[in-house]
Parts: sequence; C-alpha cells; structure tokens
Amino acid sequence: MGRIGRFFAGAARLLTTARATGACDLCGRWIGEADGPLCARCAARMPWWRRADGCPRCGMPADPGLPGSQAAWGAGRSSAAPCPRCLVEGSPLHLCLAVTRYAEPLPWLLPAFKNPKGPLGPRATVWRVVDALVDALVDRLRSEHEVLPDRVASIPLHPTRLRRRGFNHADLIARRIAARLGRPFDPALLARIRDTGSQAGLAAPERRANLRGAFRARTLQPASGPRRIFLVDDVLTTGSTLDAAANALLEAGADEVWALVLSATVAGPARRSHRTPVGGEVVREPTPEASGPDSRRVC
Repeated sequence: MGRIGRFFAGAARLLTTARATGACDLCGRWIGEADGPLCARCAARMPWWRRADGCPRCGMPADPGLPGSQAAWGAGRSSAAPCPRCLVEGSPLHLCLAVTRYAEPLPWLLPAFKNPKGPLGPRATVWRVVDALVDALVDRLRSEHEVLPDRVASIPLHPTRLRRRGFNHADLIARRIAARLGRPFDPALLARIRDTGSQAGLAAPERRANLRGAFRARTLQPASGPRRIFLVDDVLTTGSTLDAAANALLEAGADEVWALVLSATVAGPARRSHRTPVGGEVVREPTPEASGPDSRRVC
C-alpha cells in the first residue's frame, strides 16, 4: 500500500475511532460500542481528496472540461504537477492542501457547522465529524510534508459578521490545527477591513472584485527562518478569498503562504489575482483603478 493509500485507510480509521457512541452521526446506523463519529460504511464513503483532483499549488480543479491547456492538464497530468496557469502566471499560495472533495455529505455538513442558528446546528454530531476531519487534514499534512509553519492564521470575518454569528468557524479549525502541530495560532494576524458580504452565488470575477482590498495583515518581523504561514479556511470554492488573504500576508512580509482547507470543489471557473511564478518573485500588477508606472501593487 502506497503513502496515499495508507492516508485514506488511516483517515477512515480516524473517523471510526473518535468517541464512544451508539449510532453513526451521519446515517444513524447502530454501531454498538464503536468509538467513532461514523460507521465504517460512512467513513469509507467520505469523498477524500486525491492528488489528481486539483493543482497542488492553487487548488485549481483538474477539470478536463476547462479550455485549452487546462483541459489537457486535467485529463492526464502528473499528480505533482502544478496547473498551467500556476506555471505561467504563478500563485500567491505556495501550496494548497485539502482533505475532502466538496461532495456529499460536505455540502450540508460544513454549512451546518458554521451556522449555529440553522436547523442542523449547533449539533454535537456535526462538530464531532468536523473535528475528525481536522485531525485527518493534519495527518495528511504530516504524511506528505515535513515542514512546520511560523504560525497558523485563519480567514477572518468582518467584525459586523462576527458579532452577528458569534464566532468564526475558521478560527475553530485553525486553532485545532495549530494545537495538533504545536505551533502558535495568531487570530489577529489577518483582519477583514471591508465587509464584503456573502460570496455565495458569485462567479470568480465577481468574487475577486468583491474581495479587492478586503484584507490587511499585521507586518511580520524578520525571522531566522522562512516566515511560513498556514492559512486556514473550511471550503475552497473559486480560491478568490484565499488568494486575497494570501496577497495581504505576502505584502506584510510572509515568505510562504500555505492554504489548508477541509474541503475543495473539484470543478469550477478559473481563479486568479496576484501571481508569484513558480520559483520566482512576487509579480506586481496594476489595479483596475490605477494606471501609470508608479501605481503598481500586489492585487
């Protein structure tokens, strides 16, 4: 069994060895004295993310239906190869790591997790499954990459939305990841300075426009090693939010930004903002509002 096969087997075991319960938290099937949130069947059917599902750098889905070189890459690529756009244009992300594909049961499970006032939340069953997915994500990170971050950050909510919701779900995920890695969680590193509203239903260009200038990061002090930030969110859809937040962290002095998400879509439109070519330096592009030789910034 290869390394990826061992990960899938271990992740399924993790979901069936998390607690003492009498019933599966997803299907309700009786599992007796088993100590996990899911029965073996539901754990095995979880849509685990595979390397071939998307670009290892930006998370771009490997979709053969995309035009041109993206289609050829999605149809028959090496699992370690970045997508053509990352090779040509770069990405603000050094790496994007997901643990599941956004397929059943994730489309109802994760929204229930971050909406405690909804019909499914707050439910201990939902939180237990999410907690086990966080552990599976950390296990995957450790099995594939022998690196640690300088610190862990999360995608922040605007203060208005935070007051309305009462908590930031990405904070909960990031705090658990930081604890598992033994690294500091820095909830104040990144701030959302503009209330962009909900991104749901927006296409990639609309999301990029909506998020322009939405984040600001605290300036990072010089360090003896790489200023590597692990940036955490629940779901990667078009990548616009992670790109915008990563841009802010790079502007503040980060050397690398790694995105960690519980789930990622496997098909969707292209998504790009600022680009750092593979092996190159930050590319600074003019903003739509600015022009001229002195009006260039990371965007």
